[in-house]
Amino acid sequence: MKFYKGNEPKISDGWNLVGEVEHAADKTRWKIFMRDQKHSANWKDIKICVSGKAPNKGNYWLEMNNNTGGIGGNNDRVKMREHRPDLYRALEGIFSAGGND
Repeated sequence: MKFYKGNEPKISDGWNLVGEVEHAADKTRWKIFMRDQKHSANWKDIKICVSGKAPNKGNYWLEMNNNTGGIGGNNDRVKMREHRPDLYRALEGIFSAGGND
């Protein structure tokens, strides 16, 4: 099995660390970063990076709707829901609970 390193984004590029989540299934810890999208006031960019290394994938790129807290769709969203559903549910809980300030 191949392992991948998490690559944290640069704070100087507008990213903020907004939380951390433990993924019990593979005993990994993930950092959640967020920044405003430059082209849309209604959405934020989200980057989730493993602390250390993780099997199959070490980084996910998502987006969040500022009005609903909903996570926007892309290929990484599908992969996370398939391969790390507990991590995805934890993110949904954070964002729907207003943890995105």
